[in-house]
Amino acid sequence: MVEVDERLNADGSVHRSLDTSALEAQVEDLLDAGIESAAIAFLHSYKNSAHEEQVAEVLRRKGMAYVSVSSHLSSSIKIIPRAETALVNAYLAPVIDNYLEGVRSHMSGGRLDVMTSAGGIVHSGQFRPKDSLLSGPAAGVVGAAAVGESEEEKKVFSFDMGGTSTDVARYDEDFEYVFEHEVGDAHLAAPAVAIETVAAGGGSICSYDGHSLQVGPESAGAFPGPACYGAGGPLTVTDVNLLLGRLDPLNFHIPVAREEAQERFDELVAAVQADSDEEVDERELLEGFADIANERMAKAIRTISLRNGYDPQEYALVPYGGAGGQHACAIARRLGIERILLPTDAGVLSAHGLGNASREHFAEQQVLEPLHAVEGELSERMGAVAETAKDRLRNEGVAPDRVEVRRQLVCMRLEGQEATLEIEYEGNGTLRDSFKEAYKQHYGHWVSDRNVEVESLRAIASTQISACDAEGAPVGGRGAEPIQRRTVQFDGRQLQTPVYWRTDMTPGERVKGPALVLDPHSTVVVEPGWEGVVQNDGLLRLEMIEGEAGGGDEGRPEAVRVELFTNRFSSIAEEMGNMFQRTALSVNVKERLDFSCGLLSPEGELVVNAPHIPVHLGALGLCVRAVLDEVEMGPGDVVVTNHPNYGGAHLPDVTVITPIHTDDEQLIGYAASRAHRANGARATSSTTATAWGLPSDTVVKASTRCSAVTSASPPSAPSSAASGPGASTSGLMSSSTGSPTTGRPMPTCTWATRPSAWRAATSTTLTPARVSTRRRSPPTHCRSRTTLATQRTPLPHISATEPSRFR
Repeated sequence: MVEVDERLNADGSVHRSLDTSALEAQVEDLLDAGIESAAIAFLHSYKNSAHEEQVAEVLRRKGMAYVSVSSHLSSSIKIIPRAETALVNAYLAPVIDNYLEGVRSHMSGGRLDVMTSAGGIVHSGQFRPKDSLLSGPAAGVVGAAAVGESEEEKKVFSFDMGGTSTDVARYDEDFEYVFEHEVGDAHLAAPAVAIETVAAGGGSICSYDGHSLQVGPESAGAFPGPACYGAGGPLTVTDVNLLLGRLDPLNFHIPVAREEAQERFDELVAAVQADSDEEVDERELLEGFADIANERMAKAIRTISLRNGYDPQEYALVPYGGAGGQHACAIARRLGIERILLPTDAGVLSAHGLGNASREHFAEQQVLEPLHAVEGELSERMGAVAETAKDRLRNEGVAPDRVEVRRQLVCMRLEGQEATLEIEYEGNGTLRDSFKEAYKQHYGHWVSDRNVEVESLRAIASTQISACDAEGAPVGGRGAEPIQRRTVQFDGRQLQTPVYWRTDMTPGERVKGPALVLDPHSTVVVEPGWEGVVQNDGLLRLEMIEGEAGGGDEGRPEAVRVELFTNRFSSIAEEMGNMFQRTALSVNVKERLDFSCGLLSPEGELVVNAPHIPVHLGALGLCVRAVLDEVEMGPGDVVVTNHPNYGGAHLPDVTVITPIHTDDEQLIGYAASRAHRANGARATSSTTATAWGLPSDTVVKASTRCSAVTSASPPSAPSSAASGPGASTSGLMSSSTGSPTTGRPMPTCTWATRPSAWRAATSTTLTPARVSTRRRSPPTHCRSRTTLATQRTPLPHISATEPSRFR
C-alpha cells in the first residue's frame, strides 16, 4: 500500500492539493518488485475524480500495465466498498486480460463479447474484470428466463443445482439486480443479478454429528467425490439418490460403485443407532438426508421470494445443472409451486443463456437527497443517466435504432436507513406512492413521519430483444416405452418406477409420476403426484396433480426431524436479523451489525439463533426468563428492557421480547432481539440525547394493557392527566409527582393503540398510581438508564417504528 499526499473535502473541493513528488520513485520501486497492476482509491473521489485520475496518469506513464481507478468503477460514497471493488478489479485484470487474449488469438475474425455478472454481454474492450465474478451463474439465470418466456411463463425461479452448491434467482418479466454484493471476502460495488447461493449440491457430504444429521456445507469435490465414484469418498447427496433408486447407473457415463455408497451409509446408520433408544429405519433415514437437502434449497428460494413479499406459488420453477432435475419436484412441493419447466440439455443451460443474452450497459448517479428536494429535477437527471448508458452501447458500434433504455430505477429508502428499494421510474409523479407500496410489501408496515430519500438513479440500456414465439400446444406423441422398471423409494414407499430415455420422447408424450427420465447430462425424477408433457421444442413441462403430491416429516427418524426443524427455525431467526438490519437507522445495527436475534421456548430457553453476536446470544435466554418472572405477556405484548438485572450485558444493549401465540392464543415461544444503541447523551443518567435524568434503581411497568387505551386518554386517568402536556393528543398520563422511592421524575411512555404512535416523552411524568416500582439494587455503575416497558399491540418491526434509542 502506498499513501499519497492529498485530501478532498466531503463536497469534492480540494482541502490539500495532490503532491506526486514522492510518488514516481515509489512507483519505480513497485515496478522493480514485479508489480504490474495497481488500484487507486481516495476519500471523496466519487465527488471529484481529478486526484485519482492524475495519479493514474503518473502510474501509466511510468509503465504500470493495469490501473484501476475507484471513481471510474463505482460512484459509491462509501470508501471501503469502492476501494475493494478497485482492488478486485486490479487483482483480476492481468488474469482476465491474458485469458481473453488467448481466446482472440484463436479467432479468425469477428468480435469477442463477454458475459457480465448482471446477465448482459459487453465488448471485450469495454469489459471490466470486477464484472466477471458471477457471470457464469448469471448466464444460467438468463437461460432460465428464456425458457420461461418460451412457455409464456413471465415469472420463474431459476434453480441451478450442481456438485457443491445451488444458485437460485427470481425473474418477473425482467431480472432482479443487486448493486452491492459479496463474493468470498470481497465486497463489490457493481451490478449483478440477484442470486442466492446455498452450500447444498450433489457432492454435499451427509454426516451425523452425534445429535442431528447434516448435509453440507462441506463437499466431497471432484476428488475423491461421492462414495459411489470408488475413490474412497464420503457419503454424499449423490450417493443418497443412488441408494434411493432415483439415479440409474446407466446415466453416469462412468463406473459406479454402489456397494461403497452402501458401506458408507451403513457406517452412519450404526452411529445413529448407537445414540438412539428406538430402532432406526434405514429407509427413512436415507430419505431424511434428501429431505434435509431439499429443505435447505427451498429455504434459498423462500429468501428471494417471501423475504421480499413475493408468493412462490405464482412462479414456475426452471431446474438445471447436473442435479437440478433430481430434486425439482420435492422443492416445488415444499414451496407450493405447481409448474416445473425442464429444458432439454438442462445440464448446460448456462450456455443457452449466453446465446440469449443482450448487449447492455449500466449507468448510475448517486443523489443522497430527500425526495421532496429533488423530485422536480428527477426527469432531467434520469434523462442524463439514461443517455450515458445509451452512449456506452453506441460506442460498441451498436446502431442507434437498436438501442433502448430497458429500465430506469430510482433507488429509495427512508432517511437514515442503509438498504434501498429499487422503484421503476415512470415520470408520472407517483414515486412516493410506489415506494410506500414497495416498502409495505417488503417490510409489512409503513413509517409515516420520516422523509423518503433518493439514494441513486440507475439506467440500463440494451439492444432490443425480439419476443419469443410460443410453440403452440404439442400434439401426438408415439408413446415411448420405458427401457426398464426399477424400485425407487418415495415418501417411505418402495414403488416400481418406469425409466425412459428422454431422447425417445416426442412432442405430446405424457409421463406420470413416479418415473425417471434420463437426459444425456442429468436425470429427471418425476415424483408421485406430478404429470408431464413433452412440448414441441422438447421441453418437459411438469404440473402438480391436485391432491396427489404429498409427503411430510411424519415417521422420519428423530435425527432427521431435529435437523429439519433446526433449518426452519434458523431461517426465521436469520429473517429477523435481515429485517432488523435493513430497517435500522443506527450505524451500530446497519453497518457494525452489533445485534442478535433468536427464538426461545415457552420457558424462555434458547431454541435457535442466527449467527450474530455471541455475547448477546448467550444472554437472550437469561433475559427472557428474568423478564417472565416479573411480567405476564399476552398476545400482542412487546417488552423492551436494558436492565442489567434482567439479563442485560450493559446498558446500551436494548432487548425486545415478543411472545408468539397461535390463533387460539396458545403460547408457543418467544422472539427476542438485542441491539447495541449508540452511547452518549447530555448526562450519564439519560435515555435520549435531550434527557437530563431517570430513576436510578426502578423498573417501570405499565399497569394497564395498551389495548384498553384510546387515542385520547387512558382509562381511569386522574383528572390532572387531561391538562398534562400532550395528553389531549396522545393519551399520556401526566403528573408532576416524582418517584415514590426516589423522589425523582419517573420515565414516561405515550401508550397508543398503534405501534407507530408509541414513543417516550421526557417532558412529562407518569402518575405513581399507574406505575409499579421494584427496587432491584443494580450495581452503582449501572444505576441510570434502566427501564422496562410493556405494550399490547403487534410490533413486528420495532427498529423502524420506535424511538432512535431503541434502534
